[in-house]
Amino acid sequence: MALIAAGLLREKENINKVPRESGYYKWYAPESVLKVILDKYYKQIVPLLQTKVINGDTYYYVYVGISKSLKRRLNTHVNKTSRVSTLRKTLSSIAAKDQTDIKKTNALIDKMFVEYTAAECKKAADTEQKEIAKFVLPLNLEFQENKDLAEYTQWLEKQRGQAIQIKKLTIPTMLS
Repeated sequence: MALIAAGLLREKENINKVPRESGYYKWYAPESVLKVILDKYYKQIVPLLQTKVINGDTYYYVYVGISKSLKRRLNTHVNKTSRVSTLRKTLSSIAAKDQTDIKKTNALIDKMFVEYTAAECKKAADTEQKEIAKFVLPLNLEFQENKDLAEYTQWLEKQRGQAIQIKKLTIPTMLS
């Protein structure tokens, strides 16, 4: 298991330390990011979240994921576009209301921490399912059955849909 500030994964030497093996990973957000992520649902959801103290500050557990290659997946979440990362798509929809706004999305991601653990694919998948069932994880939209997040999840899906529409409206066409 390793824990790293997400922004540090932009540096080649740090992303190269992440194993190419399968495994699972957890994202943690500080209160400032959590207020952006949860928006009007902050007061309702924050008491339900698990916390972790990192470097003396409190961070909130907001997402769990799995991958056949931890290095590839974390690189995608941190360094690629929202076209290939659903987590990044969600964060960009909230942070910038625009899934193409790399600067605002990166600014949000750079304040977060990622904890990753190499594990065989089946164990990683089992861990992900157990974590989603056990904890309130507001950014895990898939498999989300937590009743405490129902209204928030609907709001979040709406934010993602609106951000996609904005993107479609702002892309120039050949006919213009």
